[in-house]
Amino acid sequence: MATIKRFNKKSQAKTRPPSRPPSFVGKKKQDRQAAYAQFVCDTVPEGEIKLIRDALQRGQLTGSERFRREVSRRLGIRISNKGPGRPKKANK
Repeated sequence: MATIKRFNKKSQAKTRPPSRPPSFVGKKKQDRQAAYAQFVCDTVPEGEIKLIRDALQRGQLTGSERFRREVSRRLGIRISNKGPGRPKKANK
């Protein structure tokens, strides 16, 4: 059985068994993977999964506008979530 390490004020490690194992613990690796995948799918709404996938494909951030501004400020670069490709030329 796995143990969880705890540290007291004197920084001495104490070990104890976990209070409750996660629901995706199983005997076979394949069973654990399937249960974990189901856990993630049940937890994250489909709209958020699409948002995360799109952001990963485009190399963009997810989060609030405030979060994006703060990251932009700290990194010193412009960050915006725009569509892929170059801007269209203006018609003359």
